[in-house]
Amino acid sequence: MSVLDEGTKTQLLQAFEMKRNRDVMKILKPLLKKPTSELIGSLTEAFAEMLGMDPTFFMEVIYLDVQNQLKKAAPPDLFTMDRTLIERFCLFPGETIVGESYASVEENFGQIKPGRVFVTPYRIIASGYKKIQTKGLGAAVGAFAAVRIALDMSRKIKNAVARQFGNQERIMYGFVYPVKNSIKLKRSGSALSYRNEMEYEDDKGRVKTIKLDFKMKPIAMKGQDKGEFSSNTAQVFDAIAGIIGSEGA
Repeated sequence: MSVLDEGTKTQLLQAFEMKRNRDVMKILKPLLKKPTSELIGSLTEAFAEMLGMDPTFFMEVIYLDVQNQLKKAAPPDLFTMDRTLIERFCLFPGETIVGESYASVEENFGQIKPGRVFVTPYRIIASGYKKIQTKGLGAAVGAFAAVRIALDMSRKIKNAVARQFGNQERIMYGFVYPVKNSIKLKRSGSALSYRNEMEYEDDKGRVKTIKLDFKMKPIAMKGQDKGEFSSNTAQVFDAIAGIIGSEGA
């Protein structure tokens, strides 16, 4: 199927609304065996409707399964999908995407290999299939619990960023990483890493700290010109280093 027809889309959204995640994936999996640009475009609109209906269910139950199935899709198509959803639902007033990179991402709670990285002046938003790991979680937990804990960390980071915008509500899509006030910035031609300790308030109003070690390594997309890849990598690294500034030295 080259596009998502209206009948299938209706069935998909009905299954999602009823929180039947198995039915959602039963519909999606055959479609995503050969994900064309046209199909990804029509699925983007379906995912947008899902995010508008129930963003928590989408992220906690559907998102990782979808990303796992999208591994065969062309990265430029996935960039278009992610950018559309991020700009529509996630960005705060005045917040813009200042850099993008196809990259592997590693941090305390998991790895995204590969994924799409979007840099704004306030944070990094990474999208892709995330292999959750329990390092930094402080306990032995099951896979589903680990996913929820990792997503909860992203949610806390998003909420900390939201305070800079008067606590305006925005939907979370993908995984969020703080950039401002980071330390131990390390940069080479092929990788960038830093450490961030961000304070947030838990559900009981207590101030806690997220300690996060972040590392990204850009990956050249198939057919991408080497000069273009090097230039884009430098641009993204410059953007992140500029946000961290002298505090990351």
